[in-house]
Amino acid sequence: MQKVTNIVQMTGGENHLIMLDADGSIWTTGWNSNGQLGKNNTVDSVLPQQMIDAKGKIIYGIKEVAAGAYHTLAIKEDNTVWGTGYNNYGQLGDGTKKEQYVLTQMKEQDGTTIKDAKHITTSSYSTIITRQKDSNGKGQGMYIVGYNNYGQLFTKDQVSKDYITKVETDKDIITASITKNYNNPTGAIADQDGMVYTVGYNGHGQMGNEFIQNLITPWCISKKKINVDNNIITMQKTGEQKQITFNSTLEFNLIRDDVPNSKYTYKSMDTNIATVDNNGLVTAKAIGTTYVKITDESNNVSAAIKINITGEGNLTFAKVIGGYNHFVALKGNGEVYTWGYNANGELGLGDNQNKTEPTQVKAEITLENGTTKEEEITDAIDVAAGANHTLILRKDGTVWATGYNNKGQLGDGTTKSKRPKWSRIFTKYSTNSSRKQYITRINSRWKCIFLWI
Repeated sequence: MQKVTNIVQMTGGENHLIMLDADGSIWTTGWNSNGQLGKNNTVDSVLPQQMIDAKGKIIYGIKEVAAGAYHTLAIKEDNTVWGTGYNNYGQLGDGTKKEQYVLTQMKEQDGTTIKDAKHITTSSYSTIITRQKDSNGKGQGMYIVGYNNYGQLFTKDQVSKDYITKVETDKDIITASITKNYNNPTGAIADQDGMVYTVGYNGHGQMGNEFIQNLITPWCISKKKINVDNNIITMQKTGEQKQITFNSTLEFNLIRDDVPNSKYTYKSMDTNIATVDNNGLVTAKAIGTTYVKITDESNNVSAAIKINITGEGNLTFAKVIGGYNHFVALKGNGEVYTWGYNANGELGLGDNQNKTEPTQVKAEITLENGTTKEEEITDAIDVAAGANHTLILRKDGTVWATGYNNKGQLGDGTTKSKRPKWSRIFTKYSTNSSRKQYITRINSRWKCIFLWI
């Protein structure tokens, strides 16, 4: 019995083992019902044996191997690709669905053989071959072949491929993989910038895109993000200027944390209120509120900063907003007034009586000894109204709520419908429902109010 030494790579199928020797030969052992061991027969092996060609000669010149459930693939030193074993879905890429018992060369539908393979990966019944760059140094994507019931091969359809097919041809792909689930597979690739893309079955969140919906269109799960230091800029008088400051990051990138090749532009949504120059310097023009949009044109990612021009001596921009039958008003000095219908305590005045004129609201504070007291709110920076509930955002980033709460819309951990006094809440909202309920207590401070009814 010859000893197996100098193994440089190994991979396993459903019940067979493939090992690449430093001399370029392949050792195989295990189940061989479909010819996956490449010995020109279907006899199982309990000891490693070297792969042979149709003439019985040991095959050399192999530089990479991969194992599917019942098939085996190899890249030769000349960058051609070969396969043996189960082929019911065309995963061997030879243009047939016939099992092969020795390594057989892959080819495209016109008979052209692959000569630019970089790496190979395979799942149960599918095959992916990443490609070398072209003569101009540009990425060429990858070849795919085989089972494609959920679009896991990045073809944007669900049709299995008998012949080698080119996909993602605008990318230089550095790694690729497919889950081994026979019936519900998912594909994943990463490009030269470390950006990760997934596609296919997503019933358990395998795509990593925060959803559980199956997709045949690839989804980039490497998130580019612009992080602004302050997403609300407040100025009191015309002519005042403030600088926008921010940084860009990449979340879940395999190579880098910074966004490459960034080129930023700035745009004011209302130049009568505020203007912004090419370097992000904002100039106040008139009392009012608007937004400045920052766009990284090179990476197709944006962020928005709210601009408040309050007038001298004021804390925030004044506003009035209506609920179903009530109003809430925010004064420039941070005071809040409500009036109108109040059966649900939506006015936040400590009772359920309707009010026919604006009345200043107060917050109920719980002291360390357990007693409560009321204090006027003088530091509000935003307000919002639902049908029968109201929210206030204060300068310290806390959100306060009052009113109807049958679906948990106050975010205080209960569904108690009538809360005639304001309650302080730290709430994180889910985006999966039109009616939001309390989820968890968080420490981060809020910068703006989002309200659902």
